[in-house]
Amino acid sequence: MRIRYWLDIYPLDPDNCTGEGRQNATKNNSTKGNEVMHIESNIKDLLIRSFDEELSTTDAARLEQALTQSSTLRTEFRKMENMRKSISTLRVKKDPGFADDVLARLKEEGKKTLNTVIASIFPKVAAACLVVFLLSLLAIYFSSGTLSVDAIIGVDELTPEDASIYLGYR
Repeated sequence: MRIRYWLDIYPLDPDNCTGEGRQNATKNNSTKGNEVMHIESNIKDLLIRSFDEELSTTDAARLEQALTQSSTLRTEFRKMENMRKSISTLRVKKDPGFADDVLARLKEEGKKTLNTVIASIFPKVAAACLVVFLLSLLAIYFSSGTLSVDAIIGVDELTPEDASIYLGYR
């Protein structure tokens, strides 16, 4: 059973839209404050559910009674109903190229991210390579005593006989 007709029977009371009556009742009944909050929470849950599904007869009766007694609840009901009407009238313009545009943007972001990662790693890799190169030169210097081109490429101790043996095995 839907509750939508209650607003026609019980119009909004603009003088009592602030909920002062509920606040005063809660102050006067301080021992029942938690119970009142719990009941109000249940009624609001029922109110929200009434928009989406059929309520059972007992829940519908509880909501009807609450709407009859509370102009604040009727105000909230009206606001929710207006909001749902406004949202239901919204339509998204269909764009056939939307998926392609999103994929193109994702590819661009992926490239930017890859380039950013490469740019951030490059100085570290270059520094490591430079350290390995310098250590290699130091090892060559200490083993051969010179940094000549022959020592660097490893042919400083090669003799012509070694070359003929190497070429003979080919």
